[in-house]
Parts: sequence; structure tokens; C-alpha cells
Amino acid sequence: MFQAVAKLRLNVLFAGSMEGAHRDGVLLGIVATWSAIGVAVQACLTWAFERLGTRRDVFALSV
Repeated sequence: MFQAVAKLRLNVLFAGSMEGAHRDGVLLGIVATWSAIGVAVQACLTWAFERLGTRRDVFALSV
């Protein structure tokens, strides 16, 4: 499993932008860690993304 995650991280370097690749690599690392310790990944991501979506005043990007 960890070899698949490492290959995904390498492939992500060429997708979109460097910032997007970095964010994807971080997310893949978090998901791999949660999977390794037995945490329900989908439940945790659902919980986090629901709260991010309701906090636009805090997490809004300034342009």
C-alpha cells in the first residue's frame, strides 16, 4: 500500500501546479496514515470538509 502512495505522490508532481501537487501530497500522506492506524478515512474527511464549507468567512481566499 505504501508503495502505491509513493507512486501517486511522484505522479502528482506533474499535475496542475506545484501548489496543487503539494496539497495533494499532504492529503495523500494524511489518508495513508489514517488508513495505517485504522481510522475511518471517509468519515473523517466528510467531517472536515463539511466544516470547511460552512466557514467561508474564516477560510476565504483573499485575492
